Amino acid sequence: MMDIWSWICELPNNDDWGESDPHPPLAFTMASSEEGDSSSTRSIQLKAERTMGSDSEVCITFTISFQGFQSSPLWVSDPCPLSSEQPFLPLVLQLLQETISRSPAMPNTICPRSQLQKLKPEPISWIIESHSPESFSSFFNLVLLTRLFWLCSWDAPSEIGSFYFQYLLGPNIEALTFKQVPVLRTFLVSTGVDTELCFMRTLGYMLTKWIILSELSVGLKTLITPLKGQQQHLGFSYATEAHGYWTLKGYAPVNAMKLLHSSDQKSQFPATGAKGSLLRYALAHQQLEAVIQLEYTIGFHDGYIQVNARVDNLRFHVARL
Repeated sequence: MMDIWSWICELPNNDDWGESDPHPPLAFTMASSEEGDSSSTRSIQLKAERTMGSDSEVCITFTISFQGFQSSPLWVSDPCPLSSEQPFLPLVLQLLQETISRSPAMPNTICPRSQLQKLKPEPISWIIESHSPESFSSFFNLVLLTRLFWLCSWDAPSEIGSFYFQYLLGPNIEALTFKQVPVLRTFLVSTGVDTELCFMRTLGYMLTKWIILSELSVGLKTLITPLKGQQQHLGFSYATEAHGYWTLKGYAPVNAMKLLHSSDQKSQFPATGAKGSLLRYALAHQQLEAVIQLEYTIGFHDGYIQVNARVDNLRFHVARL
């Protein structure tokens, strides 16, 4: 797994900046491939460059470049002032905001992008402050991979999109299994239900595309093996407690769900077996969103504790991605 966040946190004290002016940019290579000789190397790089902000404030500006494809960067961050207590909070906020704003929300949905407010910095600042760099790193990988998905799939030439799926997302698919992202639960709880729905639908859409490409295996045969080992983890659930209620929420792309029983004894989910390719494509772009709410009471007695729980609410929604 990549550890980009630790590299970012060490940038202010990095001796490689040197004393030269202008300072040369530093680069973190997220994915690379060599075809024949070193001159034909292609890579996706996150570059950091020291810049001057307002009032001659020293900042770091990040860019995402695709070496071997085009010379100019495809994405530029807002300046991150080094004098701030959390200099890289603007970077995290920008990545999250741009990811959520591209959520595949449909018209008349309960998660309209046009009404989604900008993320408040306070919850994100608290998350960064309350977690170690090692713990926050997995969440940052998830956020960066998701933002790069939109960048490479929608704002870049098709060959860059293919390179992203094969050389960046493929080796780091474990970041999307949610096994190593405990910070994600804190993020969803602290930012509100609208942000939660948009973020999780973005991840669902991304996972759906990944599964479809893997099943088609057109030029991506090397991606099939790691997917099969992780398929049972392509979903996310978490539990919270508030005001005498336990709430369990879960999200899973429909075509990533395991089929337990079928009359035709096929292991494939029935929706993906539709004969018409257009219908099959549309049915595959669905995500199950479940909410289970339990009302509970706890009684303390001599020698034992009694816990009573009853089902208060069950909500299951299949959202179109």
